[in-house]
Amino acid sequence: MSFWNYIPPEILFQIGSFTVYTYSVLLGVAIVLGYFITLYLARQYEKVLDRPLMVHVDYLFFWLLVFGIIASRLFYVFYNIDFFITQPWEVLALWHGGWVWHGAFLAGIVVAFVYCRRHKLPFWLMVDMISPGLVLGQAIGRWGNYFNQEAYGLPTHLAWGIPIEFARRATGYEGFSQFHPTFLYESVFSLVLFIVLFIATRVVLFRLAKNVKKEARFMHFGVIFLGYAVVYSLGRFLIEFLRIDLVPVFAGLRLPQWICLAIILAGIILIAGRLLHDRRESDTLSL
Repeated sequence: MSFWNYIPPEILFQIGSFTVYTYSVLLGVAIVLGYFITLYLARQYEKVLDRPLMVHVDYLFFWLLVFGIIASRLFYVFYNIDFFITQPWEVLALWHGGWVWHGAFLAGIVVAFVYCRRHKLPFWLMVDMISPGLVLGQAIGRWGNYFNQEAYGLPTHLAWGIPIEFARRATGYEGFSQFHPTFLYESVFSLVLFIVLFIATRVVLFRLAKNVKKEARFMHFGVIFLGYAVVYSLGRFLIEFLRIDLVPVFAGLRLPQWICLAIILAGIILIAGRLLHDRRESDTLSL
């Protein structure tokens, strides 16, 4: 029997026609905490590298947020195109949930690359700097799925299974009441990954502070970000086996799993490339 029998409120509070959704509040908290973690790390990198980085955080974060929201929503619409064809007004109902991490991730890479190119910033350093705050935001934002009763997993009799209202149950699973809390699995996994990334970043900063010229020459920036992409994608790939929300399936794997595999492969190749990078070229002057 599950000890988790509470069905959470989708609406946090309502004053007249003004409605505040729990999902939106959690997303806002995730964004704010991610921003301040990034700002803190930018300050630390700025101190040891003597390069103006903090001034760019606000601008870059803004564009990442704008295009991340658009792309993640477009991916979700694509995954559920039949529903949105019949109810197109729901495309703009962001407070109902419906965000796809892969959309925001891929759009974020493009935005960061273009911004860094335009402002002559070290791309790999910037994405390393953003990674811890990003994954912490994911750990918090995933709880929005719980309050919206979405993105849950297969039925389960485990003690930590979560109840889902009949109207929110996936087609074919109406006869079940308890489901795997896949949001919780991903949230805990992301929180652990945040701790690892934050410690790794502090180690890099410590080494740079000891000897900037020597370490900057041999420190291959980008490995933290690529490590995040590979490890998170591996965890997400495994969690997807439990998910039952409708997405396109190819050759027995869900589309998000194929995207995860592509990111893992690309990440491993790029990590190898960064580690084998010509040591005569300083990473502080690359991309």
